[in-house]
Amino acid sequence: MTFFVVIIIMTFLALLIQFVPGDPVRLVLGAKAPEAQVQAVRHEMYLDKPVPAQVYYFFKDAAQGNLGVDFQSQRPVTSLIWIALPHTVILAFASLLLAGLLGVPLGVYAATHPGGWLDRVTAVATISLITMPAYVAGLLLLLVFSVHWQIMPATGTGSLSNPADYARHLALPALALAVTISPLAQTSTPLQRKLPSGRVSNSSRATWAEVQISKLGRASHCGRKKALAVLHRQPWRWLTSK
Repeated sequence: MTFFVVIIIMTFLALLIQFVPGDPVRLVLGAKAPEAQVQAVRHEMYLDKPVPAQVYYFFKDAAQGNLGVDFQSQRPVTSLIWIALPHTVILAFASLLLAGLLGVPLGVYAATHPGGWLDRVTAVATISLITMPAYVAGLLLLLVFSVHWQIMPATGTGSLSNPADYARHLALPALALAVTISPLAQTSTPLQRKLPSGRVSNSSRATWAEVQISKLGRASHCGRKKALAVLHRQPWRWLTSK
C-alpha cells in the first residue's frame, strides 16, 4: 500500500508543473530572458517532451538521486537537502525532548492534584494550544523574544562548532514545536474528553493516575477511592509499593 501511495504522490509532483498558469520557464527566468536560454531550460526540465515522457524522466531521475538544480543558487537540490537534514533531525529530537520535559512532570503533578490551580491552568493552556499551528507559535515567540526583547536570534541556524550559539538559534523553533506537541492540560473536563488525545501531558496525566491508583489499590488491599486519597496526599508513595 505504501508503495502505491509513493507512486501516486510522485506522479502528482511530476504533473504539478502542468497546472502552473503561463509558461513555467518564463516565470523562473523572467519575461526578458533570451529565447535560447528559455529553450535550454525547457529541454533541461523535459518540458519540450510529451507529458507521459515528463513523468517517466521524473521517476528515472528521482530513482538515481537527481532532483534537479536550484535556479537561485545553481546547486543540486540533493546537496541542499543534505545540508538542511542534520538541522531538521536535531530540531525534531530537541522539540520532542523539550515536550517530554515540560509535559510529563506537569502531567504527573496534575494527576496527583486533580482540581488544583495547576490542573486548571493546564486545562486552559491546552484549550489554547491544542489547535495552534507550530508556525503561529513560532511567530508569537519571534515577536516577543526577537523583536520586542531582542534577546534571541530571529533567523539562521548557528554553527555546530559553537554549541552555545547553536543552542540559542535552536531554542525558539524547538519551543514552538514543543508547546504544540505538549499542551499542558488535564483530561478531566468535559471539553477535554472531546479533544484529540496524544499530547504528552494529557497522556502522562491519565495513564499515570490510572496505573498508580490500580497499583496502590492492589498493594494495600484498599479501594479506588482510598488509593486516590493516598496519591493525593503522598504522590510518590507508589515508588515504594510492590
